[in-house]
Amino acid sequence: METYRMPIWQEYTFWMLILWSAPGFIILGIHIFTISYIFLALCVFAIKGREFNYAILTKDKLILKNGVFIWKRTEFNIVDIEHIGFDRPVGFGGCIYAKLLTSQGWSRRYYLRLVSYKQIAKLVKDLKKLDVAVDTRNISQFIKK
Repeated sequence: METYRMPIWQEYTFWMLILWSAPGFIILGIHIFTISYIFLALCVFAIKGREFNYAILTKDKLILKNGVFIWKRTEFNIVDIEHIGFDRPVGFGGCIYAKLLTSQGWSRRYYLRLVSYKQIAKLVKDLKKLDVAVDTRNISQFIKK
């Protein structure tokens, strides 16, 4: 079993969210503003928290887990995976996502914010060893072979 994950504090977006929500805890004069600011910061963190995924690869499964919401876990059997495409949208802060084609159809996008570029390259290599079709043409400049 191989885990492809970097610590959450090495991801700059995590610190941006912490620094953005900190003033809500500092402002003590206007309680309604403080409560609404904290609520807004928690909402933004909940929305952005879905991007903090990492991968675990075993001999027969690919497991995608969330580093913020630790109860979120998605498992794919290797034999069911027909194709995995890794992509990085332009202007999205460098966050690579994986989209899988299984026997049931396409999955949603799984943003892999907790996986570094070096780990993505190793994940791609390990998936190819398991005879999974992998498409990296849109991120080939970020992963060195």
